[in-house]
Amino acid sequence: MDVRWDQALDSLEMDRQAIIDCTERLRASLASLKSDSRKIKDLATGEAYAGLFSELLLAVDRVKNEPLSENLRSSIVDEIIEVCSHYGLEPVLCDETVNLHEHEIVGLIKTDDAFKDGKVARVERDGYRIGGRLLRPARVVVFRHEGD
Repeated sequence: MDVRWDQALDSLEMDRQAIIDCTERLRASLASLKSDSRKIKDLATGEAYAGLFSELLLAVDRVKNEPLSENLRSSIVDEIIEVCSHYGLEPVLCDETVNLHEHEIVGLIKTDDAFKDGKVARVERDGYRIGGRLLRPARVVVFRHEGD
């Protein structure tokens, strides 16, 4: 008799633990759903961008209220890019090699050096991506080898 009671109690304990585990998973799912609904509400009401806009408006104020020297212009550009990077904006890399998925070739420079062929000579406009998505390609001028 004692063995059957022990087995029954063990079975009940396993069922109780399974119910506790299921309850914890349901609580985690509910918390995730609440978080997702807050994000959707924030997007719908513009709250998701409030921090971004507040920071960008500081740069706008600098443009409006200070004489626009080259140093100030450069400082404001750096400030805006830094603010945007806090929200996931990343620059497209423009190292030596052209990447046709991220670069738009807007010009060619002739070169006698075969090693430079197809390499980025200069960047005309920076490109950016966010979350793996290309927002705009970098516009680049590329070396083109023209042999003798």
